[in-house]
Amino acid sequence: MPKRGKKQRKDCRIQDRAVEDSLVEFFRENEMLWNSQKTDYRNKAKRQRILETKATELEIEVDHLWTWFKSLRDMFTRLDKKKSGEGHQQLTEREMWIKAKFDFFHRVVNHRSKPVRSLKAIIAQTQGDLDEAERAAA
Repeated sequence: MPKRGKKQRKDCRIQDRAVEDSLVEFFRENEMLWNSQKTDYRNKAKRQRILETKATELEIEVDHLWTWFKSLRDMFTRLDKKKSGEGHQQLTEREMWIKAKFDFFHRVVNHRSKPVRSLKAIIAQTQGDLDEAERAAA
């Protein structure tokens, strides 16, 4: 089987900070685009129409707009997650901007806990001692 190359990253940058600020406000006001708890979130056609209208206004592709948003949303989630023993983070100017502008995500971001080790791995690690495996799993 031939080796696949690296997946090509989409360029989702928007150079103008004022445009980015207005886009943040646009997404803040249109919660149905990203908040799955909103009733209209399930209406994919309505969401698409809203995105198309904004993309046309900015003279960019809808995919470009959505990729920009998802990229910053994911960055906010990573920045928001506190890591044990990390102390005070040194953030870049861009990271501080993202944390400040996307603070409205706090109410919907749920950080996943670390994955649970499988029972098979625990049993293998404890060399078949079921009592020890139960203690390790608990």
